[in-house]
Amino acid sequence: MEASLQPSDEGRSSGPETTSMNHRRIDLMTTQPGKSSKMAVAVVVPTLNERGGVTDLIPQIKRVLNEYTTEIVVVDGNSSDGTANLAKDLGAHVIKQDGSGYGDALQLGFKFAHSALKADITVMIDGDMTYDPKDIANMIDIVASGKVDLVVGNRFADMEDGAMSLTSKWGNRLLSWFAKHAIGIRLTDSQCGLRVFRTQFTPTITRASAGMAYATEMIAEITQVGGRLMELPISYSRRVGKSKLRPVRDGLQILSTMLRLARDYRPLFLFGGAGVTLVMSGVVVGLNSFYEWLKFGYITHPPFVVLSSLMIVSGVQLLSFGLIADMIKSLRRDFRRNIN
Repeated sequence: MEASLQPSDEGRSSGPETTSMNHRRIDLMTTQPGKSSKMAVAVVVPTLNERGGVTDLIPQIKRVLNEYTTEIVVVDGNSSDGTANLAKDLGAHVIKQDGSGYGDALQLGFKFAHSALKADITVMIDGDMTYDPKDIANMIDIVASGKVDLVVGNRFADMEDGAMSLTSKWGNRLLSWFAKHAIGIRLTDSQCGLRVFRTQFTPTITRASAGMAYATEMIAEITQVGGRLMELPISYSRRVGKSKLRPVRDGLQILSTMLRLARDYRPLFLFGGAGVTLVMSGVVVGLNSFYEWLKFGYITHPPFVVLSSLMIVSGVQLLSFGLIADMIKSLRRDFRRNIN
């Protein structure tokens, strides 16, 4: 059928853990459907020349999720290998992506799952067979239980040799570390592409970036409205076909997005941290001049006094700006909660 239209410890996870960026949450779901109610599940698969992966992925998803009312939504970015036609033949809804980007494709699929399919739970999974569809059922059960609102996989828990390059491994760990400290997302694998969430959160997460940075924004947006987050160990295998990732470009884009999210969601950490660092550095620079004045009665390097003063004043200004921005953030968060 064709439709139009981004707290676990570092390292191997020993089991599911939950985290939230807020002290209380907003319940966006009025019912807690269970398996007995034939819960509606939508599985969104972004594709770009993934014929080899989709061939096995769609039948496996149907087999694993046969106890649910399952709809598969393939959002195809103008593949040239017949991915879209194959997905349609295998019984999936196919959305042709007019724009471009990983985030754009996911948001199109999420909107379709929310507005057209009226799904209770939405799943996102890549079309390259790196993720095992068997892991989806367990993740759905956790979300359906009402314990959490978003489950994110941890690929590092069970990764096949060669499934991820050394550069990508270190890059993912760096991004997860930065996400933890900059925006409070405590995940071992913040960039994992296998996730399950309540569809009611869709309006919250469909106003974000079109590229790879969407994976981070998605988590930040859900947790900002009180959504509860869990990380679950999953298996990760070598992909079918050629990778479309651009490690350097995608990594820089994600880091840029994290800085923006830190500005919006943790301004005191970003600006306050920078301010304190500047003040401390200014004090250190000025200590030598102060020592010279005490010992000799004059200063041999006046420019250092000017530099020290500028650093201290700038640091105090940044710290003050961080405090004001943090108050604005709190007011905005309360406003969003009242609307929801």
